[in-house]
Formats: sequence, C-alpha cells, structure tokens
Amino acid sequence: MSNRAVYRAWMLGLAIASAVSAGAGCASPPKQAATAEDARQRTLLFNVTSGQEDVHAATMALMAASNSLDAGWSTILYFNVHAAALASRNLSDSVALAGERPVKELLAAAMAKGAKVFVCPHCMQVAGVKAEELVEGAKPAALQTVLDQLHGDVISLSY
Repeated sequence: MSNRAVYRAWMLGLAIASAVSAGAGCASPPKQAATAEDARQRTLLFNVTSGQEDVHAATMALMAASNSLDAGWSTILYFNVHAAALASRNLSDSVALAGERPVKELLAAAMAKGAKVFVCPHCMQVAGVKAEELVEGAKPAALQTVLDQLHGDVISLSY
C-alpha cells in the first residue's frame, strides 16, 4: 500500500471520527449484501487507545467492530497506548460500561466473528502485559505490521 493510500485512509478515519464527535451519531457501516471480494477489499481499522480510564470509548470501539463484522467488513483492532491491557486474559470482568457486557466478552465476541486483533508491544510493556497473557488470537504487532494488513478500501476509526 502506498504512503498516499495510507495517508488517505487515516484522513478519512479522522474525518469520520470528527463527524461522530460532532454529534453525527454512531451509525453502523451500511448494511448491504457484500460479496466475498467486497469483504476482502473493505477494511475498518479500529485504533483503540482508550483503556480502563475510558471504558466507554473502549466499549464503543468493540461494539462498532462487532457491527462492522456483521455488515461484512474486514475488521482489525489495534490496541495501543492505554488499551493494551484490555487484550489481556487477566482483565477483570468488572471492566465494563454500566449496562453493557464486560470488555473481555465484547472482545471475545468480535474475535469470534473474525476480527483480527493486534497489540502494540511497547504499550504492552508499559502496561505490564506479557505476550503469553494476551487473549487467544491476539498478536503483539508494531504499527508497520498492522499497516501491512491494509488492502483495498480502508477506513480508520480511533477510540
């Protein structure tokens, strides 16, 4: 993927995130019949930086990721900054937004639907999370590894 394509993807994600924060709503991706080819070429990258200090944002990211998978989008979750600890098997069930399922259940549900999950190794180190403590299927990965996963139409959302 060219630098220009990556730049365009990040800018589109920024524009969408700005629209959501401005009150445009938190809509799911359009529900349309997707062919296998469409699904391979449409990717939502969720850049999750919020952790236990903002469980609302983390919950919204996981719920939106689940919705994107239901709509046929290829979905990648990249946990970094404070979010690295959310991908730990040791995360407490008490880490939950009031009235919602625990974050670890929301993550497991998204992964069961096919979400790819990557976690920043440096952020894991800062959070005290070892690779062997990650939930099954989550992989430590630097940003370049995540960017290498992006092909076709990509939208990035940050939470």
